[in-house]
Amino acid sequence: MRHLILAICLLPITGALSVQQDPAQNTPSEQVLQSDESQPPDITGYCSNLASASEGSPALATVCAFALSQPAKLPDIICERVTRRSWQTKASEVDLDDINHSDVIAAQVTYRDGQEYEDNVRVDGKPSDAASRWSSGAWSNGEFASSLSTIFAPSSRPEFRFHREERLHSIRAIVFDFRVSAGNNKLYCLRSADKAWFPEFSGKLWLDKTDFRLLRLERETSHMPGKPITRVRSTTDYSLVPLGDGTKMVLPTHADVLVCGSYAVESCDRNIVTFSHWQKFRAKTKIIPNPNNRSFPNCQ
Repeated sequence: MRHLILAICLLPITGALSVQQDPAQNTPSEQVLQSDESQPPDITGYCSNLASASEGSPALATVCAFALSQPAKLPDIICERVTRRSWQTKASEVDLDDINHSDVIAAQVTYRDGQEYEDNVRVDGKPSDAASRWSSGAWSNGEFASSLSTIFAPSSRPEFRFHREERLHSIRAIVFDFRVSAGNNKLYCLRSADKAWFPEFSGKLWLDKTDFRLLRLERETSHMPGKPITRVRSTTDYSLVPLGDGTKMVLPTHADVLVCGSYAVESCDRNIVTFSHWQKFRAKTKIIPNPNNRSFPNCQ
């Protein structure tokens, strides 16, 4: 029977040392990011220069500054994440008929002190532990703050191009294309079993034409024949979300992730993710994140 664990890892930009916790082995490993490559000392200047060659540069500079400053500015917040997964396995090595699987995994996800954690994990309504979800199907993480910053980081050396204007959910939007080569990608990794790599990827950004607020991020890897994961496509929608204290922030509300792997013939896993009940930590709330519940696997 096919047993292929697929994971998409967005490494946090810390400007120093990022420690990743492997849920399977409970053994930390290290990914060192040089501060001069991961976070520019002058975000405004860097973003203005990055956007200057593109039509619609004020919009691009605004979302760049938002992406790189958000991890530091994001308050300690919490939400409910529900992932509806569907995937397939093979009955045997010779029988290519698919066996369809699906489940619903809910978790309380917190962003605290620049890191993403999860707790209170339920699989099809039954309590589970955070590490068990890696035992099958496909997973992604980093939608809180890492996803955007992996594109705009100086180390990624991204290429941007104005695409067009169009409507998205009745909102007039400016659309940009982007690309990051595999040689420059040090933050967005794919992992299957004991193999991990940093692929080339490209995509699109949708920005509200009125205030340049982020509306949607679409990312897709180039085709990767010979790799356990042959392609990944994800679309994340963002909204201005109330946090329960009178303030609002641009945060993810919905994501659709397609992960395809090769096993005799290509088959794909799909995750539909919703984020709800966003709120800041209240003074009376005591939350002690378990370091073993960090929501990403080892990408070394």
